[in-house]
Amino acid sequence: MAGAREPHQRSGVKERRFVGPGETPASMGAIAAQRALEAAGLKATDLDFMICATQTPEHFFPGTACFIQKRLDCPGIGALDVRQQCTGFLYGLSIADSYIKLGTYKKILIVCTEANSTGMDMSDRGRHISVLFGEGAAAVVLGPSDKPGIRSTELHADGRFAEELMVPAPGCAYNPHLTHQILDEGLQYPVMNGKVVFVEAVTQLTATILATLKANNITIA
Repeated sequence: MAGAREPHQRSGVKERRFVGPGETPASMGAIAAQRALEAAGLKATDLDFMICATQTPEHFFPGTACFIQKRLDCPGIGALDVRQQCTGFLYGLSIADSYIKLGTYKKILIVCTEANSTGMDMSDRGRHISVLFGEGAAAVVLGPSDKPGIRSTELHADGRFAEELMVPAPGCAYNPHLTHQILDEGLQYPVMNGKVVFVEAVTQLTATILATLKANNITIA
């Protein structure tokens, strides 16, 4: 289901998607995965390993990859969740790339799936965050090739900014990890220091792009 208005002044967002009744991260992820497999001319049983990148897991545990695996009916292969938020696909890609280059696995499925609106504060208090996070799923199948593939990967994090964009609860930092007080305080919703996040994102993304170009002897031109 889509919701469309005039473009958001700062982000440029024109439209975002919302999950419908019965739709979950795993159900969307399984559909994307099946389409990726069909495009690759493969069956789920051809896979050796699978990775799911999500910040909106199906359940606290086990990982969402396990629930997607169940829907694809390919038990037995490794199923890994990557909880790296916006950079989840890049982290998943780097893991798959390493496994393939090492010869550990040959066919790896990466699924990215999010159902953010199920945990967003849609009131005026949370609108500066909720406008940025939508729903969707995408998938890709990776395998060995004689042609050049992934040239290099740049991965970085800075834990000093961890609390500038986070969902405080539920979590095991609280004991018990979910209480009426936590819900009353709205700690289950994302919090963001927009100015800090924007400046840090633009600065570090620029630096990472330049580092990637340099590592591959490519100029901006």
